[in-house]
This record gives sequence, structure tokens and C-alpha cells, in this order.
Amino acid sequence: RNGLLWVYGGYGYDNMPTEQPRSLNDVWTLDPLKKSWRTYTQTADTNQPPPRFNSGACGVHNIALLIYAGEDETGKVFNDTWLYSITKKDWLLLDIPSNKPKPLGRKKYQSWCLHDRFIIFSGMTENSNLLTDMWQFSLRTLEWSQLPLTEPRPDARINAHIWTLGPRSTVLYMYGGKSVSTEERDQKTVFFSDMWSFDLKSRKWNLINQNSDKHYGVIGKQNLANSPGPRASGSSWLHQEDESKLWLFGGEDCADKLSCDTESVLSDLWEFDIKHNQWVWIGGSVALDNPPSFNATKTSKALFPGSRRSCLYFSVQGLAFLFGGWGIDARHKSALLNDMWVITSQHKTYIYTKETQNWLQTFSPGKIFITIFATFACLVISFGLIFCLRKYFENPRDRKAQEFRIVKYSKLKQEASF
Repeated sequence: RNGLLWVYGGYGYDNMPTEQPRSLNDVWTLDPLKKSWRTYTQTADTNQPPPRFNSGACGVHNIALLIYAGEDETGKVFNDTWLYSITKKDWLLLDIPSNKPKPLGRKKYQSWCLHDRFIIFSGMTENSNLLTDMWQFSLRTLEWSQLPLTEPRPDARINAHIWTLGPRSTVLYMYGGKSVSTEERDQKTVFFSDMWSFDLKSRKWNLINQNSDKHYGVIGKQNLANSPGPRASGSSWLHQEDESKLWLFGGEDCADKLSCDTESVLSDLWEFDIKHNQWVWIGGSVALDNPPSFNATKTSKALFPGSRRSCLYFSVQGLAFLFGGWGIDARHKSALLNDMWVITSQHKTYIYTKETQNWLQTFSPGKIFITIFATFACLVISFGLIFCLRKYFENPRDRKAQEFRIVKYSKLKQEASF
């Protein structure tokens, strides 16, 4: 609404004194262009959702926000649907009758927000069982309905990367994600590297692209062998200037490819061209668990976010924004992050938004030239004004002395007497 990003809940810290992060239920707005946050506080007795994270959300332009399911820090999984009025700033719990269809409660599911519906796929129950179903919630009738699926279709998964080609698009895109087995004899995590599309008209899945191994290739060049590789929990945007290109940043992957007992976070940026079904490595580091670069140095002139997963991500007016997440901080430690980054579609350059100040640091060549030219022009104008107006700023005594020095004397003529 009015260019604002609305944010609800998550996992982190609030204004309560605590050493441990927890699930949240606060509401914030961010003005990306002014780079300012605002919170909307509510009293304890106000009807509102329980604190949660790993949920899904969808917005009805200038009207309401939809929040569905998720979990809290105790592992409890919710199965409720809430609406938040943007104008009234209050919550409404939707009472869905028992005779109406409704999905099972879940967390970490894939979701797509369209202009008239909210769609979810797969996810995980409170008992850590993976779901294989797909549902849609009508933003017109406020009712759930299940989408029948046919083969082929993706394996059940969590934390995949999703895209749509706009709010009225009829095609959904999904890449990667992971599957977690909780059987005692076979406890393992499997990361996916497949790209799928789902046609809402035919209600069929289509496998577009799949490469089992990560392959960077030449930066900026398309190649059939290029692949971000298996990963989950990254950030995904639609390219703001070319809707045929999908962006993917970071996420998590197995540190040990054989056992996948430990997971590492990534900081690379990729672009998928849906016209040619090929990946392009745009930038970022190929190293795992990479710390961020907040300042340009002699050895590295580029700013870039550190490796991270589970970020808040969105795009506004050709800019892709990243906020927070879990990853590597400037001390090379794993931690919850509180930094905000911007990457431009045109220059593909990172910009770090300092939390303690209200301006952006950017090092794109065009802006450097403009800054230098403007500074030089200001200096020229300043010296010109000083030169032209210097006589008005001189010391009056100096001016009188100067006037005295330039006086010319002439010989007096003797007047004739009367």
C-alpha cells in the first residue's frame, strides 16, 4: 500500500529483554525508498495471531493481509487463517466451518500470492511428516479448495524457491528445496536442484530443468551446464525489467555431500531465463559460509551480502531487497542478521543500507561520476560567486583605505578677487 512493504512475525528478537530469539507476532511497514521502518503496536488483549514463523502471507492491495499456518519456537504447528485490515489495523480470525474443505496445518511450505488467490504446495506437519498436496485460498470467497494433481509432479519438499510472472499470472515456478527424512534407520536430508512450472489452467506440473551438481560456468554467460545446484531457503525475485528472468540468491546446501550431516549457507546470485531454460551466474561468492563485505578495500572493491538463508526478500521499482535472515556476520559467526541490502536490475551491483544511518552506500560507476561532477561544479560556482561578490565582503576599513589611496590631487586655481 502506497509503496509500503508489510511485514508480520518471524523468528528473532523484539523489545523484550531476552538472550534467546523467539517467534514474533508484530506488524511492521517498510518504506523502501525512504528507508524507514514503522511498527504498529497492539495491546495484549487484542485479538491477534499467536507468534509464529515459517508461515505464508498474501496481500490484497490496499485492503488486507492474509496469514496462514506456521510454527512457534516450541514446535507447535498452526492451522489457522487470519486477515489483517490495513485501514483498521486489526486482526480477524476466519472461522472455517467443519463441513468446508481445509488443508492440514503445516510449516515451511511453498506459497504463491496472486491477485485473487493464495496457493500452497507441500510443507511439513507438526510430526515432521512431508505433505504432497496443493491447495488454493480464494481471496474473493475466503474459502479453501484442493487442487487435484497428476503425474509427473514434484517430490514433497520444504523451503523451495518460488516465482510468479505477476499477480495475474497463470503459471507458477518452483526451484529446489529440501526433503527431510525422520525415520530412525534413515535420517537424512536431501536437497533438490529441479526447476518446475505449474499451469493453473491445466493444473499440471512440468519439469523444466534439472542438474544434480552445481556448475558456475562463466559469469554473465548462459550455458546448458550451468546450475545453482541443490539448495533451499534462498531468496527469489522476478526481474523488474525483464519478466522472463528469475533471480535466486543464497540459501543453504549440504556442507558434506556424502552424509549431509551439516549444512552451509551460500551468497551467490543466479538468473534463470525461462525463454531459453538456462541458468546464468550473475555474481556473488562461490565460497560457502562467506562473510559480508560492508566496505570497499584495496583487495575487494565490491560490496556484497554475506552467506545467508531464510531472508525477507521483495522487489520495488527495479530494486531487489534483502533483509536479515540467518547467516554469517562480519565476525565470521553464524547468527541472526539485521542488515538490509539492495541490488539493482540494471547494474547488478549491491548496495548496503546502514541500519544506524538513513542513506545508501553505492559504488556504481554512474553514480561515482555524477558525484564527482556535481562536487566539481559546486566548487566552480562557489569560487565564481566569491570572486564576483568579494567587494561586498571586504572590511570597511580596508575599503576606505583603498579609496584614500586612489584619490588624485589637482593644483588649486587662484580665483580672481572681487
